[in-house]
Amino acid sequence: MDARKILGVSNEATPQEIRRAYREKAQKHHPDQGGDSWAFQQVQDAYDALSNGNAANSFVEPNHSEAPTDQTSNEQENTNKHAEGHPNHGWRNLFTGQLPLQNQTTVFILINCLDIFMTHRLLFSVEGARETNPFAQFFIDQYGFNGAIAFKLLIVSVVCVIAQIVAIKKVRTARFLLNAGSTITGIVVVYSFLLYLNHTNPGL
Repeated sequence: MDARKILGVSNEATPQEIRRAYREKAQKHHPDQGGDSWAFQQVQDAYDALSNGNAANSFVEPNHSEAPTDQTSNEQENTNKHAEGHPNHGWRNLFTGQLPLQNQTTVFILINCLDIFMTHRLLFSVEGARETNPFAQFFIDQYGFNGAIAFKLLIVSVVCVIAQIVAIKKVRTARFLLNAGSTITGIVVVYSFLLYLNHTNPGL
């Protein structure tokens, strides 16, 4: 973990400058202010590292309550538990600990599951219906609908892994990737639902 890079300070930064940068970053990323809990934890860990390290050994142990927060002590304790044993967030967190953008990832997965469900309903309820994705249709032709499910879940898994890798360096970019994927797939789900209604209830 590059603590100075996370806080956005130079190697020559004074303790006061580091403390000021910490406060600004903590306010920006605090979950109560709409920020990401993983990024907020990284800021705290970075400040801890600089406070206790040789680069800033004149620091006093940081008081996280200085950051604008409405969390109770119990909520703060629960947040810190995710980092116990793995204080440095990064590649290791892809396999252990708390992953960033958990909410966005969950929504992305759920919407894609709805897409699979609506595709199934259309293909098996509407005569002549076909999968518009040529790659998914190829798997349907070769392996049946289970093949399409495997193909789509593979794509979802790849996107989620890419988003987690991107989030190590650029949380906002990863959040945009997941939100964009959820939005596009959500539009497809709504369109599929309207087609299903139109064919099953033509009088509506």
